[in-house]
Amino acid sequence: MTPLTWIYMGIVWAAIIALNVFCFSRIFMKKRNGNSSDPDGNNV
Repeated sequence: MTPLTWIYMGIVWAAIIALNVFCFSRIFMKKRNGNSSDPDGNNV
């Protein structure tokens, strides 16, 4: 593989990991708060 493809692959993996961290942190913060309302304050 060329250096450009390694850089592209690193960027893609970083984006995937960042999205996973973002989603899981929102899930665990919502469970820790103990409420089931969305961030806008509307009950779901």
